[in-house]
Amino acid sequence: MSYRAVELKFSVIYQPLPLLKSTVITSGESIKMMTIERLEEKLRQAMLDSDVPILDELIADDLIFTMHTGLVVDKQYDLDAHRSGMHKFTKVEIDDRQILNYGNFAVVAVKTYLAGIHDQQAFSGTYRFTRVWAKHQDRWQIVAGHVCQLVSL
Repeated sequence: MSYRAVELKFSVIYQPLPLLKSTVITSGESIKMMTIERLEEKLRQAMLDSDVPILDELIADDLIFTMHTGLVVDKQYDLDAHRSGMHKFTKVEIDDRQILNYGNFAVVAVKTYLAGIHDQQAFSGTYRFTRVWAKHQDRWQIVAGHVCQLVSL
C-alpha cells in the first residue's frame, strides 16, 4: 500500500492511496469532465451575476455546504443571500481547478480569488472550494461543498 503526505500547517497526515493501474480516459469520461468544467463556469458566472434561477438549477435542494466560518448552510440560505443583495460578488477568478470523476459523482477542488460585498461589508481574498456534483435523472447538481479562506503563514 502506498501513502501520500498531506501537509497541514504544522502537521502531516498520511492517507493510504489505492494502488492504481494505468488509467485511460475514455471519450465518455472526457465528455463528462468537459460537462463539469462547463457547469463550473456557469456557476462562476451565476455567482457574479447573482443569477438566482441559474443557481437554483445548479444547486440540489438538499445541499449541505460548510462556510469558511464553520457555519453549515443549505440551498435556501445561498439563494436568499443572492436574491436579497446581502451577498454580491464583484470578482470570481479561478486560479486552479482539479476534477475527479466517480461515475455519477464528480469532486471539484478549485482555488478562487473572490471580491465583493457581504452584509454591506467589502471583502476580498483567496479561497479554496470543494464541491461534490451528483448526476441524478440526467441532471448534474451540487450536493455538497466546503470553502476555506487561504491565509499566508
